[in-house]
Amino acid sequence: MATNPPCICFLTQAFPDFEGAYRGIFVKNLAGYIVSQGYRVVVVTPRIYKTSKKQESEGGLKVCRFFFPSGERPLISYQKIPVLRMSVYMIFCMFKTFDIIIRHSCRLIHVHWIHPNGIIGLIVKTIFQRPLIVHVRGSDFSIFATKNMFFKFLTQLVLRRADRVLCTSESSRSGIIRAFPQVNSEKVAVVYNQIDSSRFRPISENEARRALGIHVSGLCLLFIGNLLPEKGILDLVKVVKSLSDEFQAVSLHIIGTGPLEMALKKEARDEVHNQIIFIHGASPPDRIPLWLNASNLLILPSEREGMPNVILEALHCGIPAVATDVGDIGRFIKDGENGFVIKRDEKAKHLRRILKNLLKEPEQLILMKKRLQDEVDKNKEICEKVCVSIEQIYTSLLTSDTHA
Repeated sequence: MATNPPCICFLTQAFPDFEGAYRGIFVKNLAGYIVSQGYRVVVVTPRIYKTSKKQESEGGLKVCRFFFPSGERPLISYQKIPVLRMSVYMIFCMFKTFDIIIRHSCRLIHVHWIHPNGIIGLIVKTIFQRPLIVHVRGSDFSIFATKNMFFKFLTQLVLRRADRVLCTSESSRSGIIRAFPQVNSEKVAVVYNQIDSSRFRPISENEARRALGIHVSGLCLLFIGNLLPEKGILDLVKVVKSLSDEFQAVSLHIIGTGPLEMALKKEARDEVHNQIIFIHGASPPDRIPLWLNASNLLILPSEREGMPNVILEALHCGIPAVATDVGDIGRFIKDGENGFVIKRDEKAKHLRRILKNLLKEPEQLILMKKRLQDEVDKNKEICEKVCVSIEQIYTSLLTSDTHA
């Protein structure tokens, strides 16, 4: 790479807000990886919380947070689209991006999520004649892309004009091509999120539990994710509560925050279940590998997903998972081999059946975890299937004279 490496502008509404935050950690991990390949990256992201720094720099990575009246709430936390707040966000974000493109001589724009940043990326591409990558992250397509005619029009406009469209799952790629046949399918590629195998690796179950300061008797079940209705967390809690009446040696540990946090605490508050269901809130990223290794089983009963990071992280740690057969999960979780796949229809019923069988024969799960940890290199090979590398995409766009 040249002595003055090319600068990439990341445009994202989610990025860790402070040290130890998890929101948008996969964007930060990708930025770090790109820097390690010899590029410079400048991240443009909103300043959601007053405690967040306006600017941060570390090596070739610079983070610039722009002001907007967030009310200390991320846009995704609203049940209905906050039209006025989103409009203000877009105005502030656009002017900040203009400034960054000029001051840092950014040669490529890498937008994360179609909405609302895709339109800003398109405007910047048009004015500054820079190549544009739009990274579809899952919910932006599954929830907003075809929400109504207006959003469908904007989505089509952004995807057609982007130079490359990246998806985090094959199911998202297929969905885009099916919903928007006008988009050139050859420029739509799948790039799975990269997992840091130096952090996500097998360690002793007892060692992980000691580091976390938790005492577990029996099977330790784990949920990691946003506490949203579509994550199926309420179904999971109800299933575990019903099984705990029959099986005492089980506990569920919930890592994450979100709108359902108070409802979940209420579910777990009664005298019988407050020693079975534990709600820990957000966890610093460096403790997620500990939580995975401390558990016997990861559970993700989502209504919809692309390819969730936590499944890939669990496989790197050699931890079995139970997950709904949505998105690309079925490509990684092989039923009965490295976990269990449940159908979305009547998922609570199927989840209860699987967990009941495992509680009857816990040795089955203990042996599965031991085997997976012994074969973790094989799991990594499964996880590291990347259809196209980021470096190849960047190189092809930066050496091309024309942009679609």
